[in-house]
Amino acid sequence: MPVVSVTSIILAAVLNERDGALKALRHSHGDLEHRIADRTKELLAANSQLKREAVERKQAEEALRESEEKYRTVVEESFDGVFMHNGTTITFANSRLHEMIGYEPGDLLGSNHWLIGHPDCQNILCSRAQARLRGESVLPRYEVNLLRKDGTAFPGEINAKVVIFAHEPHIQVWVRDLTEQKLLEKRLVEGQKMEAVGTLAGGIAHDFNNLLQIISGHAELLEMQLTQRGMKFDEMTAILRASDRGTELVKQILTFSRKVDAEFASVNLNEEVCTTERLLYRTIPKMIDIELRLEEDLLPIRADSTQIEQLLINLAVNAKDAMPDGGTLTIETRNIVADEEYCAHHEGLMPGRYVLLSVSDTGHGMEQDVLQHIFEPFFTTKGLADGTGLGLAAVFGIVKMHGGHLTCESEVGKGTAFDIYFPVPEDGSPSLRAVEVKPEAEGGTETILLVDDEELIQELAKRILENSGYRVLTAGSGKQALEIYAEHRSEISLVILDLIMPEMGGKRCLDELLKINPDVKALIASGFAIEGEAKAFFDAKAKGKVSKPFNVRELLRSVRRVLDGR
Repeated sequence: MPVVSVTSIILAAVLNERDGALKALRHSHGDLEHRIADRTKELLAANSQLKREAVERKQAEEALRESEEKYRTVVEESFDGVFMHNGTTITFANSRLHEMIGYEPGDLLGSNHWLIGHPDCQNILCSRAQARLRGESVLPRYEVNLLRKDGTAFPGEINAKVVIFAHEPHIQVWVRDLTEQKLLEKRLVEGQKMEAVGTLAGGIAHDFNNLLQIISGHAELLEMQLTQRGMKFDEMTAILRASDRGTELVKQILTFSRKVDAEFASVNLNEEVCTTERLLYRTIPKMIDIELRLEEDLLPIRADSTQIEQLLINLAVNAKDAMPDGGTLTIETRNIVADEEYCAHHEGLMPGRYVLLSVSDTGHGMEQDVLQHIFEPFFTTKGLADGTGLGLAAVFGIVKMHGGHLTCESEVGKGTAFDIYFPVPEDGSPSLRAVEVKPEAEGGTETILLVDDEELIQELAKRILENSGYRVLTAGSGKQALEIYAEHRSEISLVILDLIMPEMGGKRCLDELLKINPDVKALIASGFAIEGEAKAFFDAKAKGKVSKPFNVRELLRSVRRVLDGR
């Protein structure tokens, strides 16, 4: 074989092997490229995931930090005290808790948690805390007496639950001071009690009025007859005097329940005090000094002068009884502007302008358990012969009727002080009510329809009117009155209408009478003050009002005044 051919064969073989190797290398390199590309994609995806997780972790950390900050702010700025404990030791306490019980910030950390409780309540706090940590069901919210660092107790509310703190179970406790809430609840209960007593007293006064009406009315008629015959009996005078005393007692009861009519006018309280002082000098023992401290340029108030005088006299008599061995009665007046800060230190007072009337004594003072009952009617520390228990009740009624505010402070051995705040009208110049000049009692011949469901009072009033020459028709109910008026309309000149009657009261009866005759003359008879919508109605529709129990002369004057259009 030729040499060239062998060389060619060897060269061809080498070339073929090279081509195979190159082909294999290229194939292997392609797989490597794919693997590198795939791995690169995986690494890029993993990197993107790590970046997202890092962002999310950062956002979560910021949200957690923000949430913790908000929670810390809520806890620190809370109006309630907040603390945590591990069953015995306080591990966290906010500023409000330290302030509430009188500790410096941080002093409570490491202390036993039950130290905030009154000794009588510490066992409850401990036993319930341990029960919670054991996983037992415990009432989360309850009231206990808590204890300040200075040893004073106050009512509080506990609201507790188990939480995980620093990988360990703790009890988180919210503490609320209930002092103000309890005071408001007490004030509400006292107000409701006084309203209930006032309603009861008013009902008693209504029935008592009717009894007095029979006694005093017949006694007055009998006295008039005896006088006409030139006769006089001391027994009759005694009956009338006792009847007048009973009438005054009824007025005081009705004053307490705010069911009396008041004649409001512009009043300078200094003038009322000076007028009353002259009367007191004649009635209060000389060993009691009366000291006046009256502010000049005192603002006028809207008040009933008669009731202001009664208020001053009642307080002065109360002070006199508290100083049997002598002392000083001080009456002071001042202009007061009660802003939010002032009202915060004077419980129950609303912001505004007031005239303050202070009446204080240097007497024996009162215990606190007595002080909380002094405005209740018939409550008295005096003997049966020395007092009725209506003086301060009437003061309470007068103040409330004037829209005022009343406080009393007393300490045994140091005396008593009453502060009365009379509101000053917005315009500073309430209108004066004209003084009415009462005409003399006169008779007549007109026909009068007398409407009253009390038979004895009806008979008495009929007798009074008939003795003065009037013709009287009677009705025992509103319905009967309408029937009689419809039949005798042309004859009846006046209707005397009782305000409170069963089935159809005076208001509805008058409304129906006006439908029959828009010009009907009606005189309302009532022992109570007429207020609100009813007062507006009667002021517009009725011609006048006469108070019960009837005074004979006053009844005749009122009848004549309405009949004559005066």
